[in-house]
Amino acid sequence: MDVKGVKMLTIVKDWNKNYPPGTEVELTNDDGEIEKTKTRSVAWLLGSGIPVVEVDGRAGGYLLTRIRPAAQKRHSGQLIVKGRNDV
Repeated sequence: MDVKGVKMLTIVKDWNKNYPPGTEVELTNDDGEIEKTKTRSVAWLLGSGIPVVEVDGRAGGYLLTRIRPAAQKRHSGQLIVKGRNDV
């Protein structure tokens, strides 16, 4: 595996470690609009090496580069992201 492949695999592993299926996320649509949804799978690499994850309301894998965890609330000034922080 080349350097880019290792980097993409690391991105997938880090995502899966921090954001399990069911994590609330915001995705960026093709038109640039932000949509709130939830993941419904772990992330994986396509055969081309592109990281993707399944989300509610979309068929197939959605580019992980266009997904970010949705901020849930602030607790004592700390940003809490569902599936990432222990409160």
